[in-house]
Amino acid sequence: MLRNPVDMVYSLHNQFVISSIEPIADFEEMVSLEFAAARMPRHERDGFRRILPYLEIAKYFEQVSRYLRLFPSSKIHFIYFEELQDNAIRIYKGCQRFLDLPLEPAPLLRPVNQAKTVRWRPLQRIIYARPRLLIAPFRSLFPDWFRHRLRIALESLNIRSSPRPQLDEPIRRQLTDYFRDDIVSLGSVLNKDLSSWL
Repeated sequence: MLRNPVDMVYSLHNQFVISSIEPIADFEEMVSLEFAAARMPRHERDGFRRILPYLEIAKYFEQVSRYLRLFPSSKIHFIYFEELQDNAIRIYKGCQRFLDLPLEPAPLLRPVNQAKTVRWRPLQRIIYARPRLLIAPFRSLFPDWFRHRLRIALESLNIRSSPRPQLDEPIRRQLTDYFRDDIVSLGSVLNKDLSSWL
């Protein structure tokens, strides 16, 4: 699945913040650090940021080109996130045809893994980091299944679905400019109009 790289980076950052993988909750601050790292020579970049390089992950052209070199295009089915949002049933049927499955009526298709926010970040860090001093007593007192259910319950209480704030136009423009060449090259190799991403 391919998604507008600006929206993908914004969403991935949010997911990493929720999962307590990303310590920098402010998206613009994270982007500034990513751009600073990108300007450094590679040998100086090592260890600069421990988190995944968001901007590199969202550059699809090289990744997609590698797939297209290794596999026949008839064996690859690309789904575009925005088209999935617009018409999930059409995309579902396209997947059935690609997989040569019988065309069955689409099940009830509803959004999953929608945008979320964390109510209390310190609790979220405890849920994901599981500090030894706090977890050790639980291990000796409660079975695995109970600890697993408790973790899920705490997480669901601490996370709420809420629309992600709109990305400020200056940062959206900066990121779009950064991804522009990659988007154009990707559109060319896929023979797909991706101008809506620009």
